[in-house]
Amino acid sequence: MFRIIPIALFCLLAYISNGQTASEDKINTANKALAFLNKIADMNKSGSRAFTLKFDTLSIFFAGPEEPESLVSTMPVTYDAWGRIKDARIIEAGFEDYYQYRYNYTGDDNRFSHLDYYLHSGGEEHYAGVQIHLYDDHGRLISSRELDKDNQLIYGDSLSLEFNGLGQIVFYEYLYFQLGRWNSGGKVYDVQYSGQDIVGYNADEAERGHSGKDTIVSYRYEDVRFLNDDSSILFPDFDEFFEIDSLGVDNFFLSSRDAAKAYVKQPVQYLKYRTDGSGALVQSAVYDPDKFISIISDPNGKEIYRIEYSFDGQGRLKGIHKVETGQVPEVSTFEYNELGRMARYIFTSDSVNFRVNNLYVTDDKDRLSEYYQNLEDTNNSITNILRFGYRGENKTYTGSILEACVFPNPAGHAIYIKTPQSIYQEMQVSMMGNDGRLVFSGRINFTAGVGSIPVAKVPPGTYLLLIKDGKKAYKATVVII
Repeated sequence: MFRIIPIALFCLLAYISNGQTASEDKINTANKALAFLNKIADMNKSGSRAFTLKFDTLSIFFAGPEEPESLVSTMPVTYDAWGRIKDARIIEAGFEDYYQYRYNYTGDDNRFSHLDYYLHSGGEEHYAGVQIHLYDDHGRLISSRELDKDNQLIYGDSLSLEFNGLGQIVFYEYLYFQLGRWNSGGKVYDVQYSGQDIVGYNADEAERGHSGKDTIVSYRYEDVRFLNDDSSILFPDFDEFFEIDSLGVDNFFLSSRDAAKAYVKQPVQYLKYRTDGSGALVQSAVYDPDKFISIISDPNGKEIYRIEYSFDGQGRLKGIHKVETGQVPEVSTFEYNELGRMARYIFTSDSVNFRVNNLYVTDDKDRLSEYYQNLEDTNNSITNILRFGYRGENKTYTGSILEACVFPNPAGHAIYIKTPQSIYQEMQVSMMGNDGRLVFSGRINFTAGVGSIPVAKVPPGTYLLLIKDGKKAYKATVVII
């Protein structure tokens, strides 16, 4: 169902699926767009660190290293009297056919029991499938299934949970149906607590064998300690699975606030044993809280590798440095923007250099109006652009973008922006580097189509300018020296 990590993965899959038929392309794009829409339809606002997102239109664009941005799909949304999504359409660029989704809710809350989707083609509506949510007696989401028009299972999720008398999870298992079979997403059981802290648990882990197939092996973890005393890495799908159907989740790719929740995959301290009857020690990890270093050793106490963690001034994870004897270090670094959201992620190792740069542009009502995600690896790069439109006067522009003129260019102190139309109004101006980082964002007054911004404090480099308001949008490139 909702197993998308960054939106770029969805976009990239659609982008490279030219081996499929046009009909299959449309179905896949529509299904993935639906999953995305479910995730972000109504994110709750929490001060300046969250966005208000109840958009009326979402447009998705691609941009490659040698091609201009191109529209992939547009999604208009309507709401019912309670402010819940009533109807959504997935309209692909270049196609007259479109998918329409109709939401059905349980009672008067925001949790939908099912939604039906239809293909509109040639002026006729054809039933195309349904997505169904099931809940337990306590109102917890326990499964989701997506069925096609022939009632065949396309995708499914199943989450099993057991709690102790204090409401703490003692059993957790997540399964998902994909490519015709059920797959294990994770299983944690026999969880033991000391007060509020987890001190031991069993976990099923997939290990790749000599035949190339995964084997599920169960281990026991004792003497457990977690980074920042946050044990949520044991239950990675819990919040996502239970909150997603309420249409109020602040999800990962629209900005994780702390990379630790997404990138720390194991406790920082533990003793790991086999549970095959031998009870043999497999490895151990010792954590130095003063140096933020975990040293992982084999059963004989010989170091296998170590992981060093670093944090910024606000206690957020800034870096993970994994060093294995005789190997090139694996390094992950994270940066956050002024909203406290993850703006940059870089991973490097002996064979991989992977970067993700996120840019968030808000309108004058503190709503997310544009989201850029630039992905680069050693072989490819792609940019995904999401544009959100809202009711009222501040509609996000989703048409073609005209070129503006910038002078002087190169510049050192200030730049003047000249639009091809003689504009007399304020315009939203955003300036970002090649790495996707925002260096300027604000409303600038234009007179006869000319506006100016200071750049004396902007580091030297090449930058993209976006100028927009209402139905007008322009872009330009400027070099700062």
